Amino acid sequence: MGLSSHGGQCDWQLRFRSDPGLLYIAYLVSMALGTDSETYAKLRADIRADLREEIMAEVRQQLIPMVRALVQEVMDSVKSTVAATQFDQGTHYLTAVQQAEEKEIREKFVVLVGVNEVTDVLHRDRNNVDCETVLDIFDTFNSDSVPHQIFRMGSQQEGRKRPIKVIFGNSHDAKQVLRNARSLKGTRFQKRRSAST
Repeated sequence: MGLSSHGGQCDWQLRFRSDPGLLYIAYLVSMALGTDSETYAKLRADIRADLREEIMAEVRQQLIPMVRALVQEVMDSVKSTVAATQFDQGTHYLTAVQQAEEKEIREKFVVLVGVNEVTDVLHRDRNNVDCETVLDIFDTFNSDSVPHQIFRMGSQQEGRKRPIKVIFGNSHDAKQVLRNARSLKGTRFQKRRSAST
């Protein structure tokens, strides 16, 4: 078996350089033939370099799609989180505004419970009777608050006194009535703030 040399490399080195598996076989053959230690060291370095390149190429081929998929998944997750956060912030803002508006409305009224309800007058006259009764109650504790609207809550049922809702133009008047309502203690009237406050 003749080994010719071309530029410092043997024919078998040139032939098998592109295939690490064949290069390894060539290495084993050269060991069996007893080539010198310089050729052996070079062959060994070539095998290591080729194997390293092959392994890195395989790793790149497998990892790049996995990394791309992972990056896409993270980006999608971030986008959905940002969108959800923006939606939540918008929802919380709207909820806060609605709650503030509802609180402002609730602060402008009081509910009177236990006020006798007349049933022997026409429906349209009942509201006038209720208005007079509410104004009499306010006179009891010297309130100068002026109601904007007075009406009974709920459906009329025999034997049941419906509460009266009194709406004021501002929360100050409603609070003044509630502060002065202590003077109703011991009378036939009770005070009650709206159920939600």
